[in-house]
Amino acid sequence: MEQGERLKKLLQIEGVIGFAYVNSEDGSLIHSGGITPGNIDEIVAFIGSASDIIAKSFNNYPYKEIKIEGKDKIVIFRFQEHYLGCIMEELKDKTIDDIKAILEEEDITGDPAVLRVFKGKARQISLLLEEFSKGSDPEKWSGLVSRAAIALDRENKFSELLVVDGLEMNVKGAKGLTKEEVNKYMKLLLDFIVKEAIKEFGSDEAKRRVHTVIEKLSGEKK
Repeated sequence: MEQGERLKKLLQIEGVIGFAYVNSEDGSLIHSGGITPGNIDEIVAFIGSASDIIAKSFNNYPYKEIKIEGKDKIVIFRFQEHYLGCIMEELKDKTIDDIKAILEEEDITGDPAVLRVFKGKARQISLLLEEFSKGSDPEKWSGLVSRAAIALDRENKFSELLVVDGLEMNVKGAKGLTKEEVNKYMKLLLDFIVKEAIKEFGSDEAKRRVHTVIEKLSGEKK
């Protein structure tokens, strides 16, 4: 999961109303979301930096979290070498534990270049599913792809990184994958889907629908 996407998950936690992720070197804002005070980057950078100094002087580094209760209720964490400030409704231990659980999730992002290729191929499959389900049974197509994704994953490298939700295929990460592996696996999956479409609609209609998807993808790239 990409860093920004992981941080956005914080807003799904009950009691978290906003966050700011700040560079520990220069105090610049890296990511933010939800409802935050206008000077949140300055607050997080200042308190985070001061806490570093204090924690190191008492041999208590890295610290777990710093709680600030005033006009705003803020908890500051060290996350991947920078400072993360979470604005909360109340400073509850349960909410803080839920935040930590997200921050401690295994990073499965992998190579960003490979992830882009993977997501691009998944987008193609999503559009094909949308097109082939027209006048057909959407649940059938969703089930076909879900089963094929597992069956074609002979080395168990892909199944945990892909999610088929209805007619949409989403990629969670590309950890441990190369571009060559992604291209090979996704081509097998794409070929399977097209063959199933030919069985149901015939060659000409299947080709027409594939061409429609190609046009949509071309339009998205412009």
